[in-house]
Amino acid sequence: KKPKGKKVSTHIAKYRYESLDESVATVDILGRVKAVSKGKTSILVYTQNGLCKKFNITVK
Repeated sequence: KKPKGKKVSTHIAKYRYESLDESVATVDILGRVKAVSKGKTSILVYTQNGLCKKFNITVK
């Protein structure tokens, strides 16, 4: 028999995303970037093993 109740997910995201200026652009947990206003900012992407990559973006 299967146990009753909700299935619990133990999924851990492969990447974490961060916008350095959320007044210019935001980024969600899936890495989708949304423009907010004109300007320049950077999006940082972190991996599970601690690596980080910086992407500079310009919103026109």
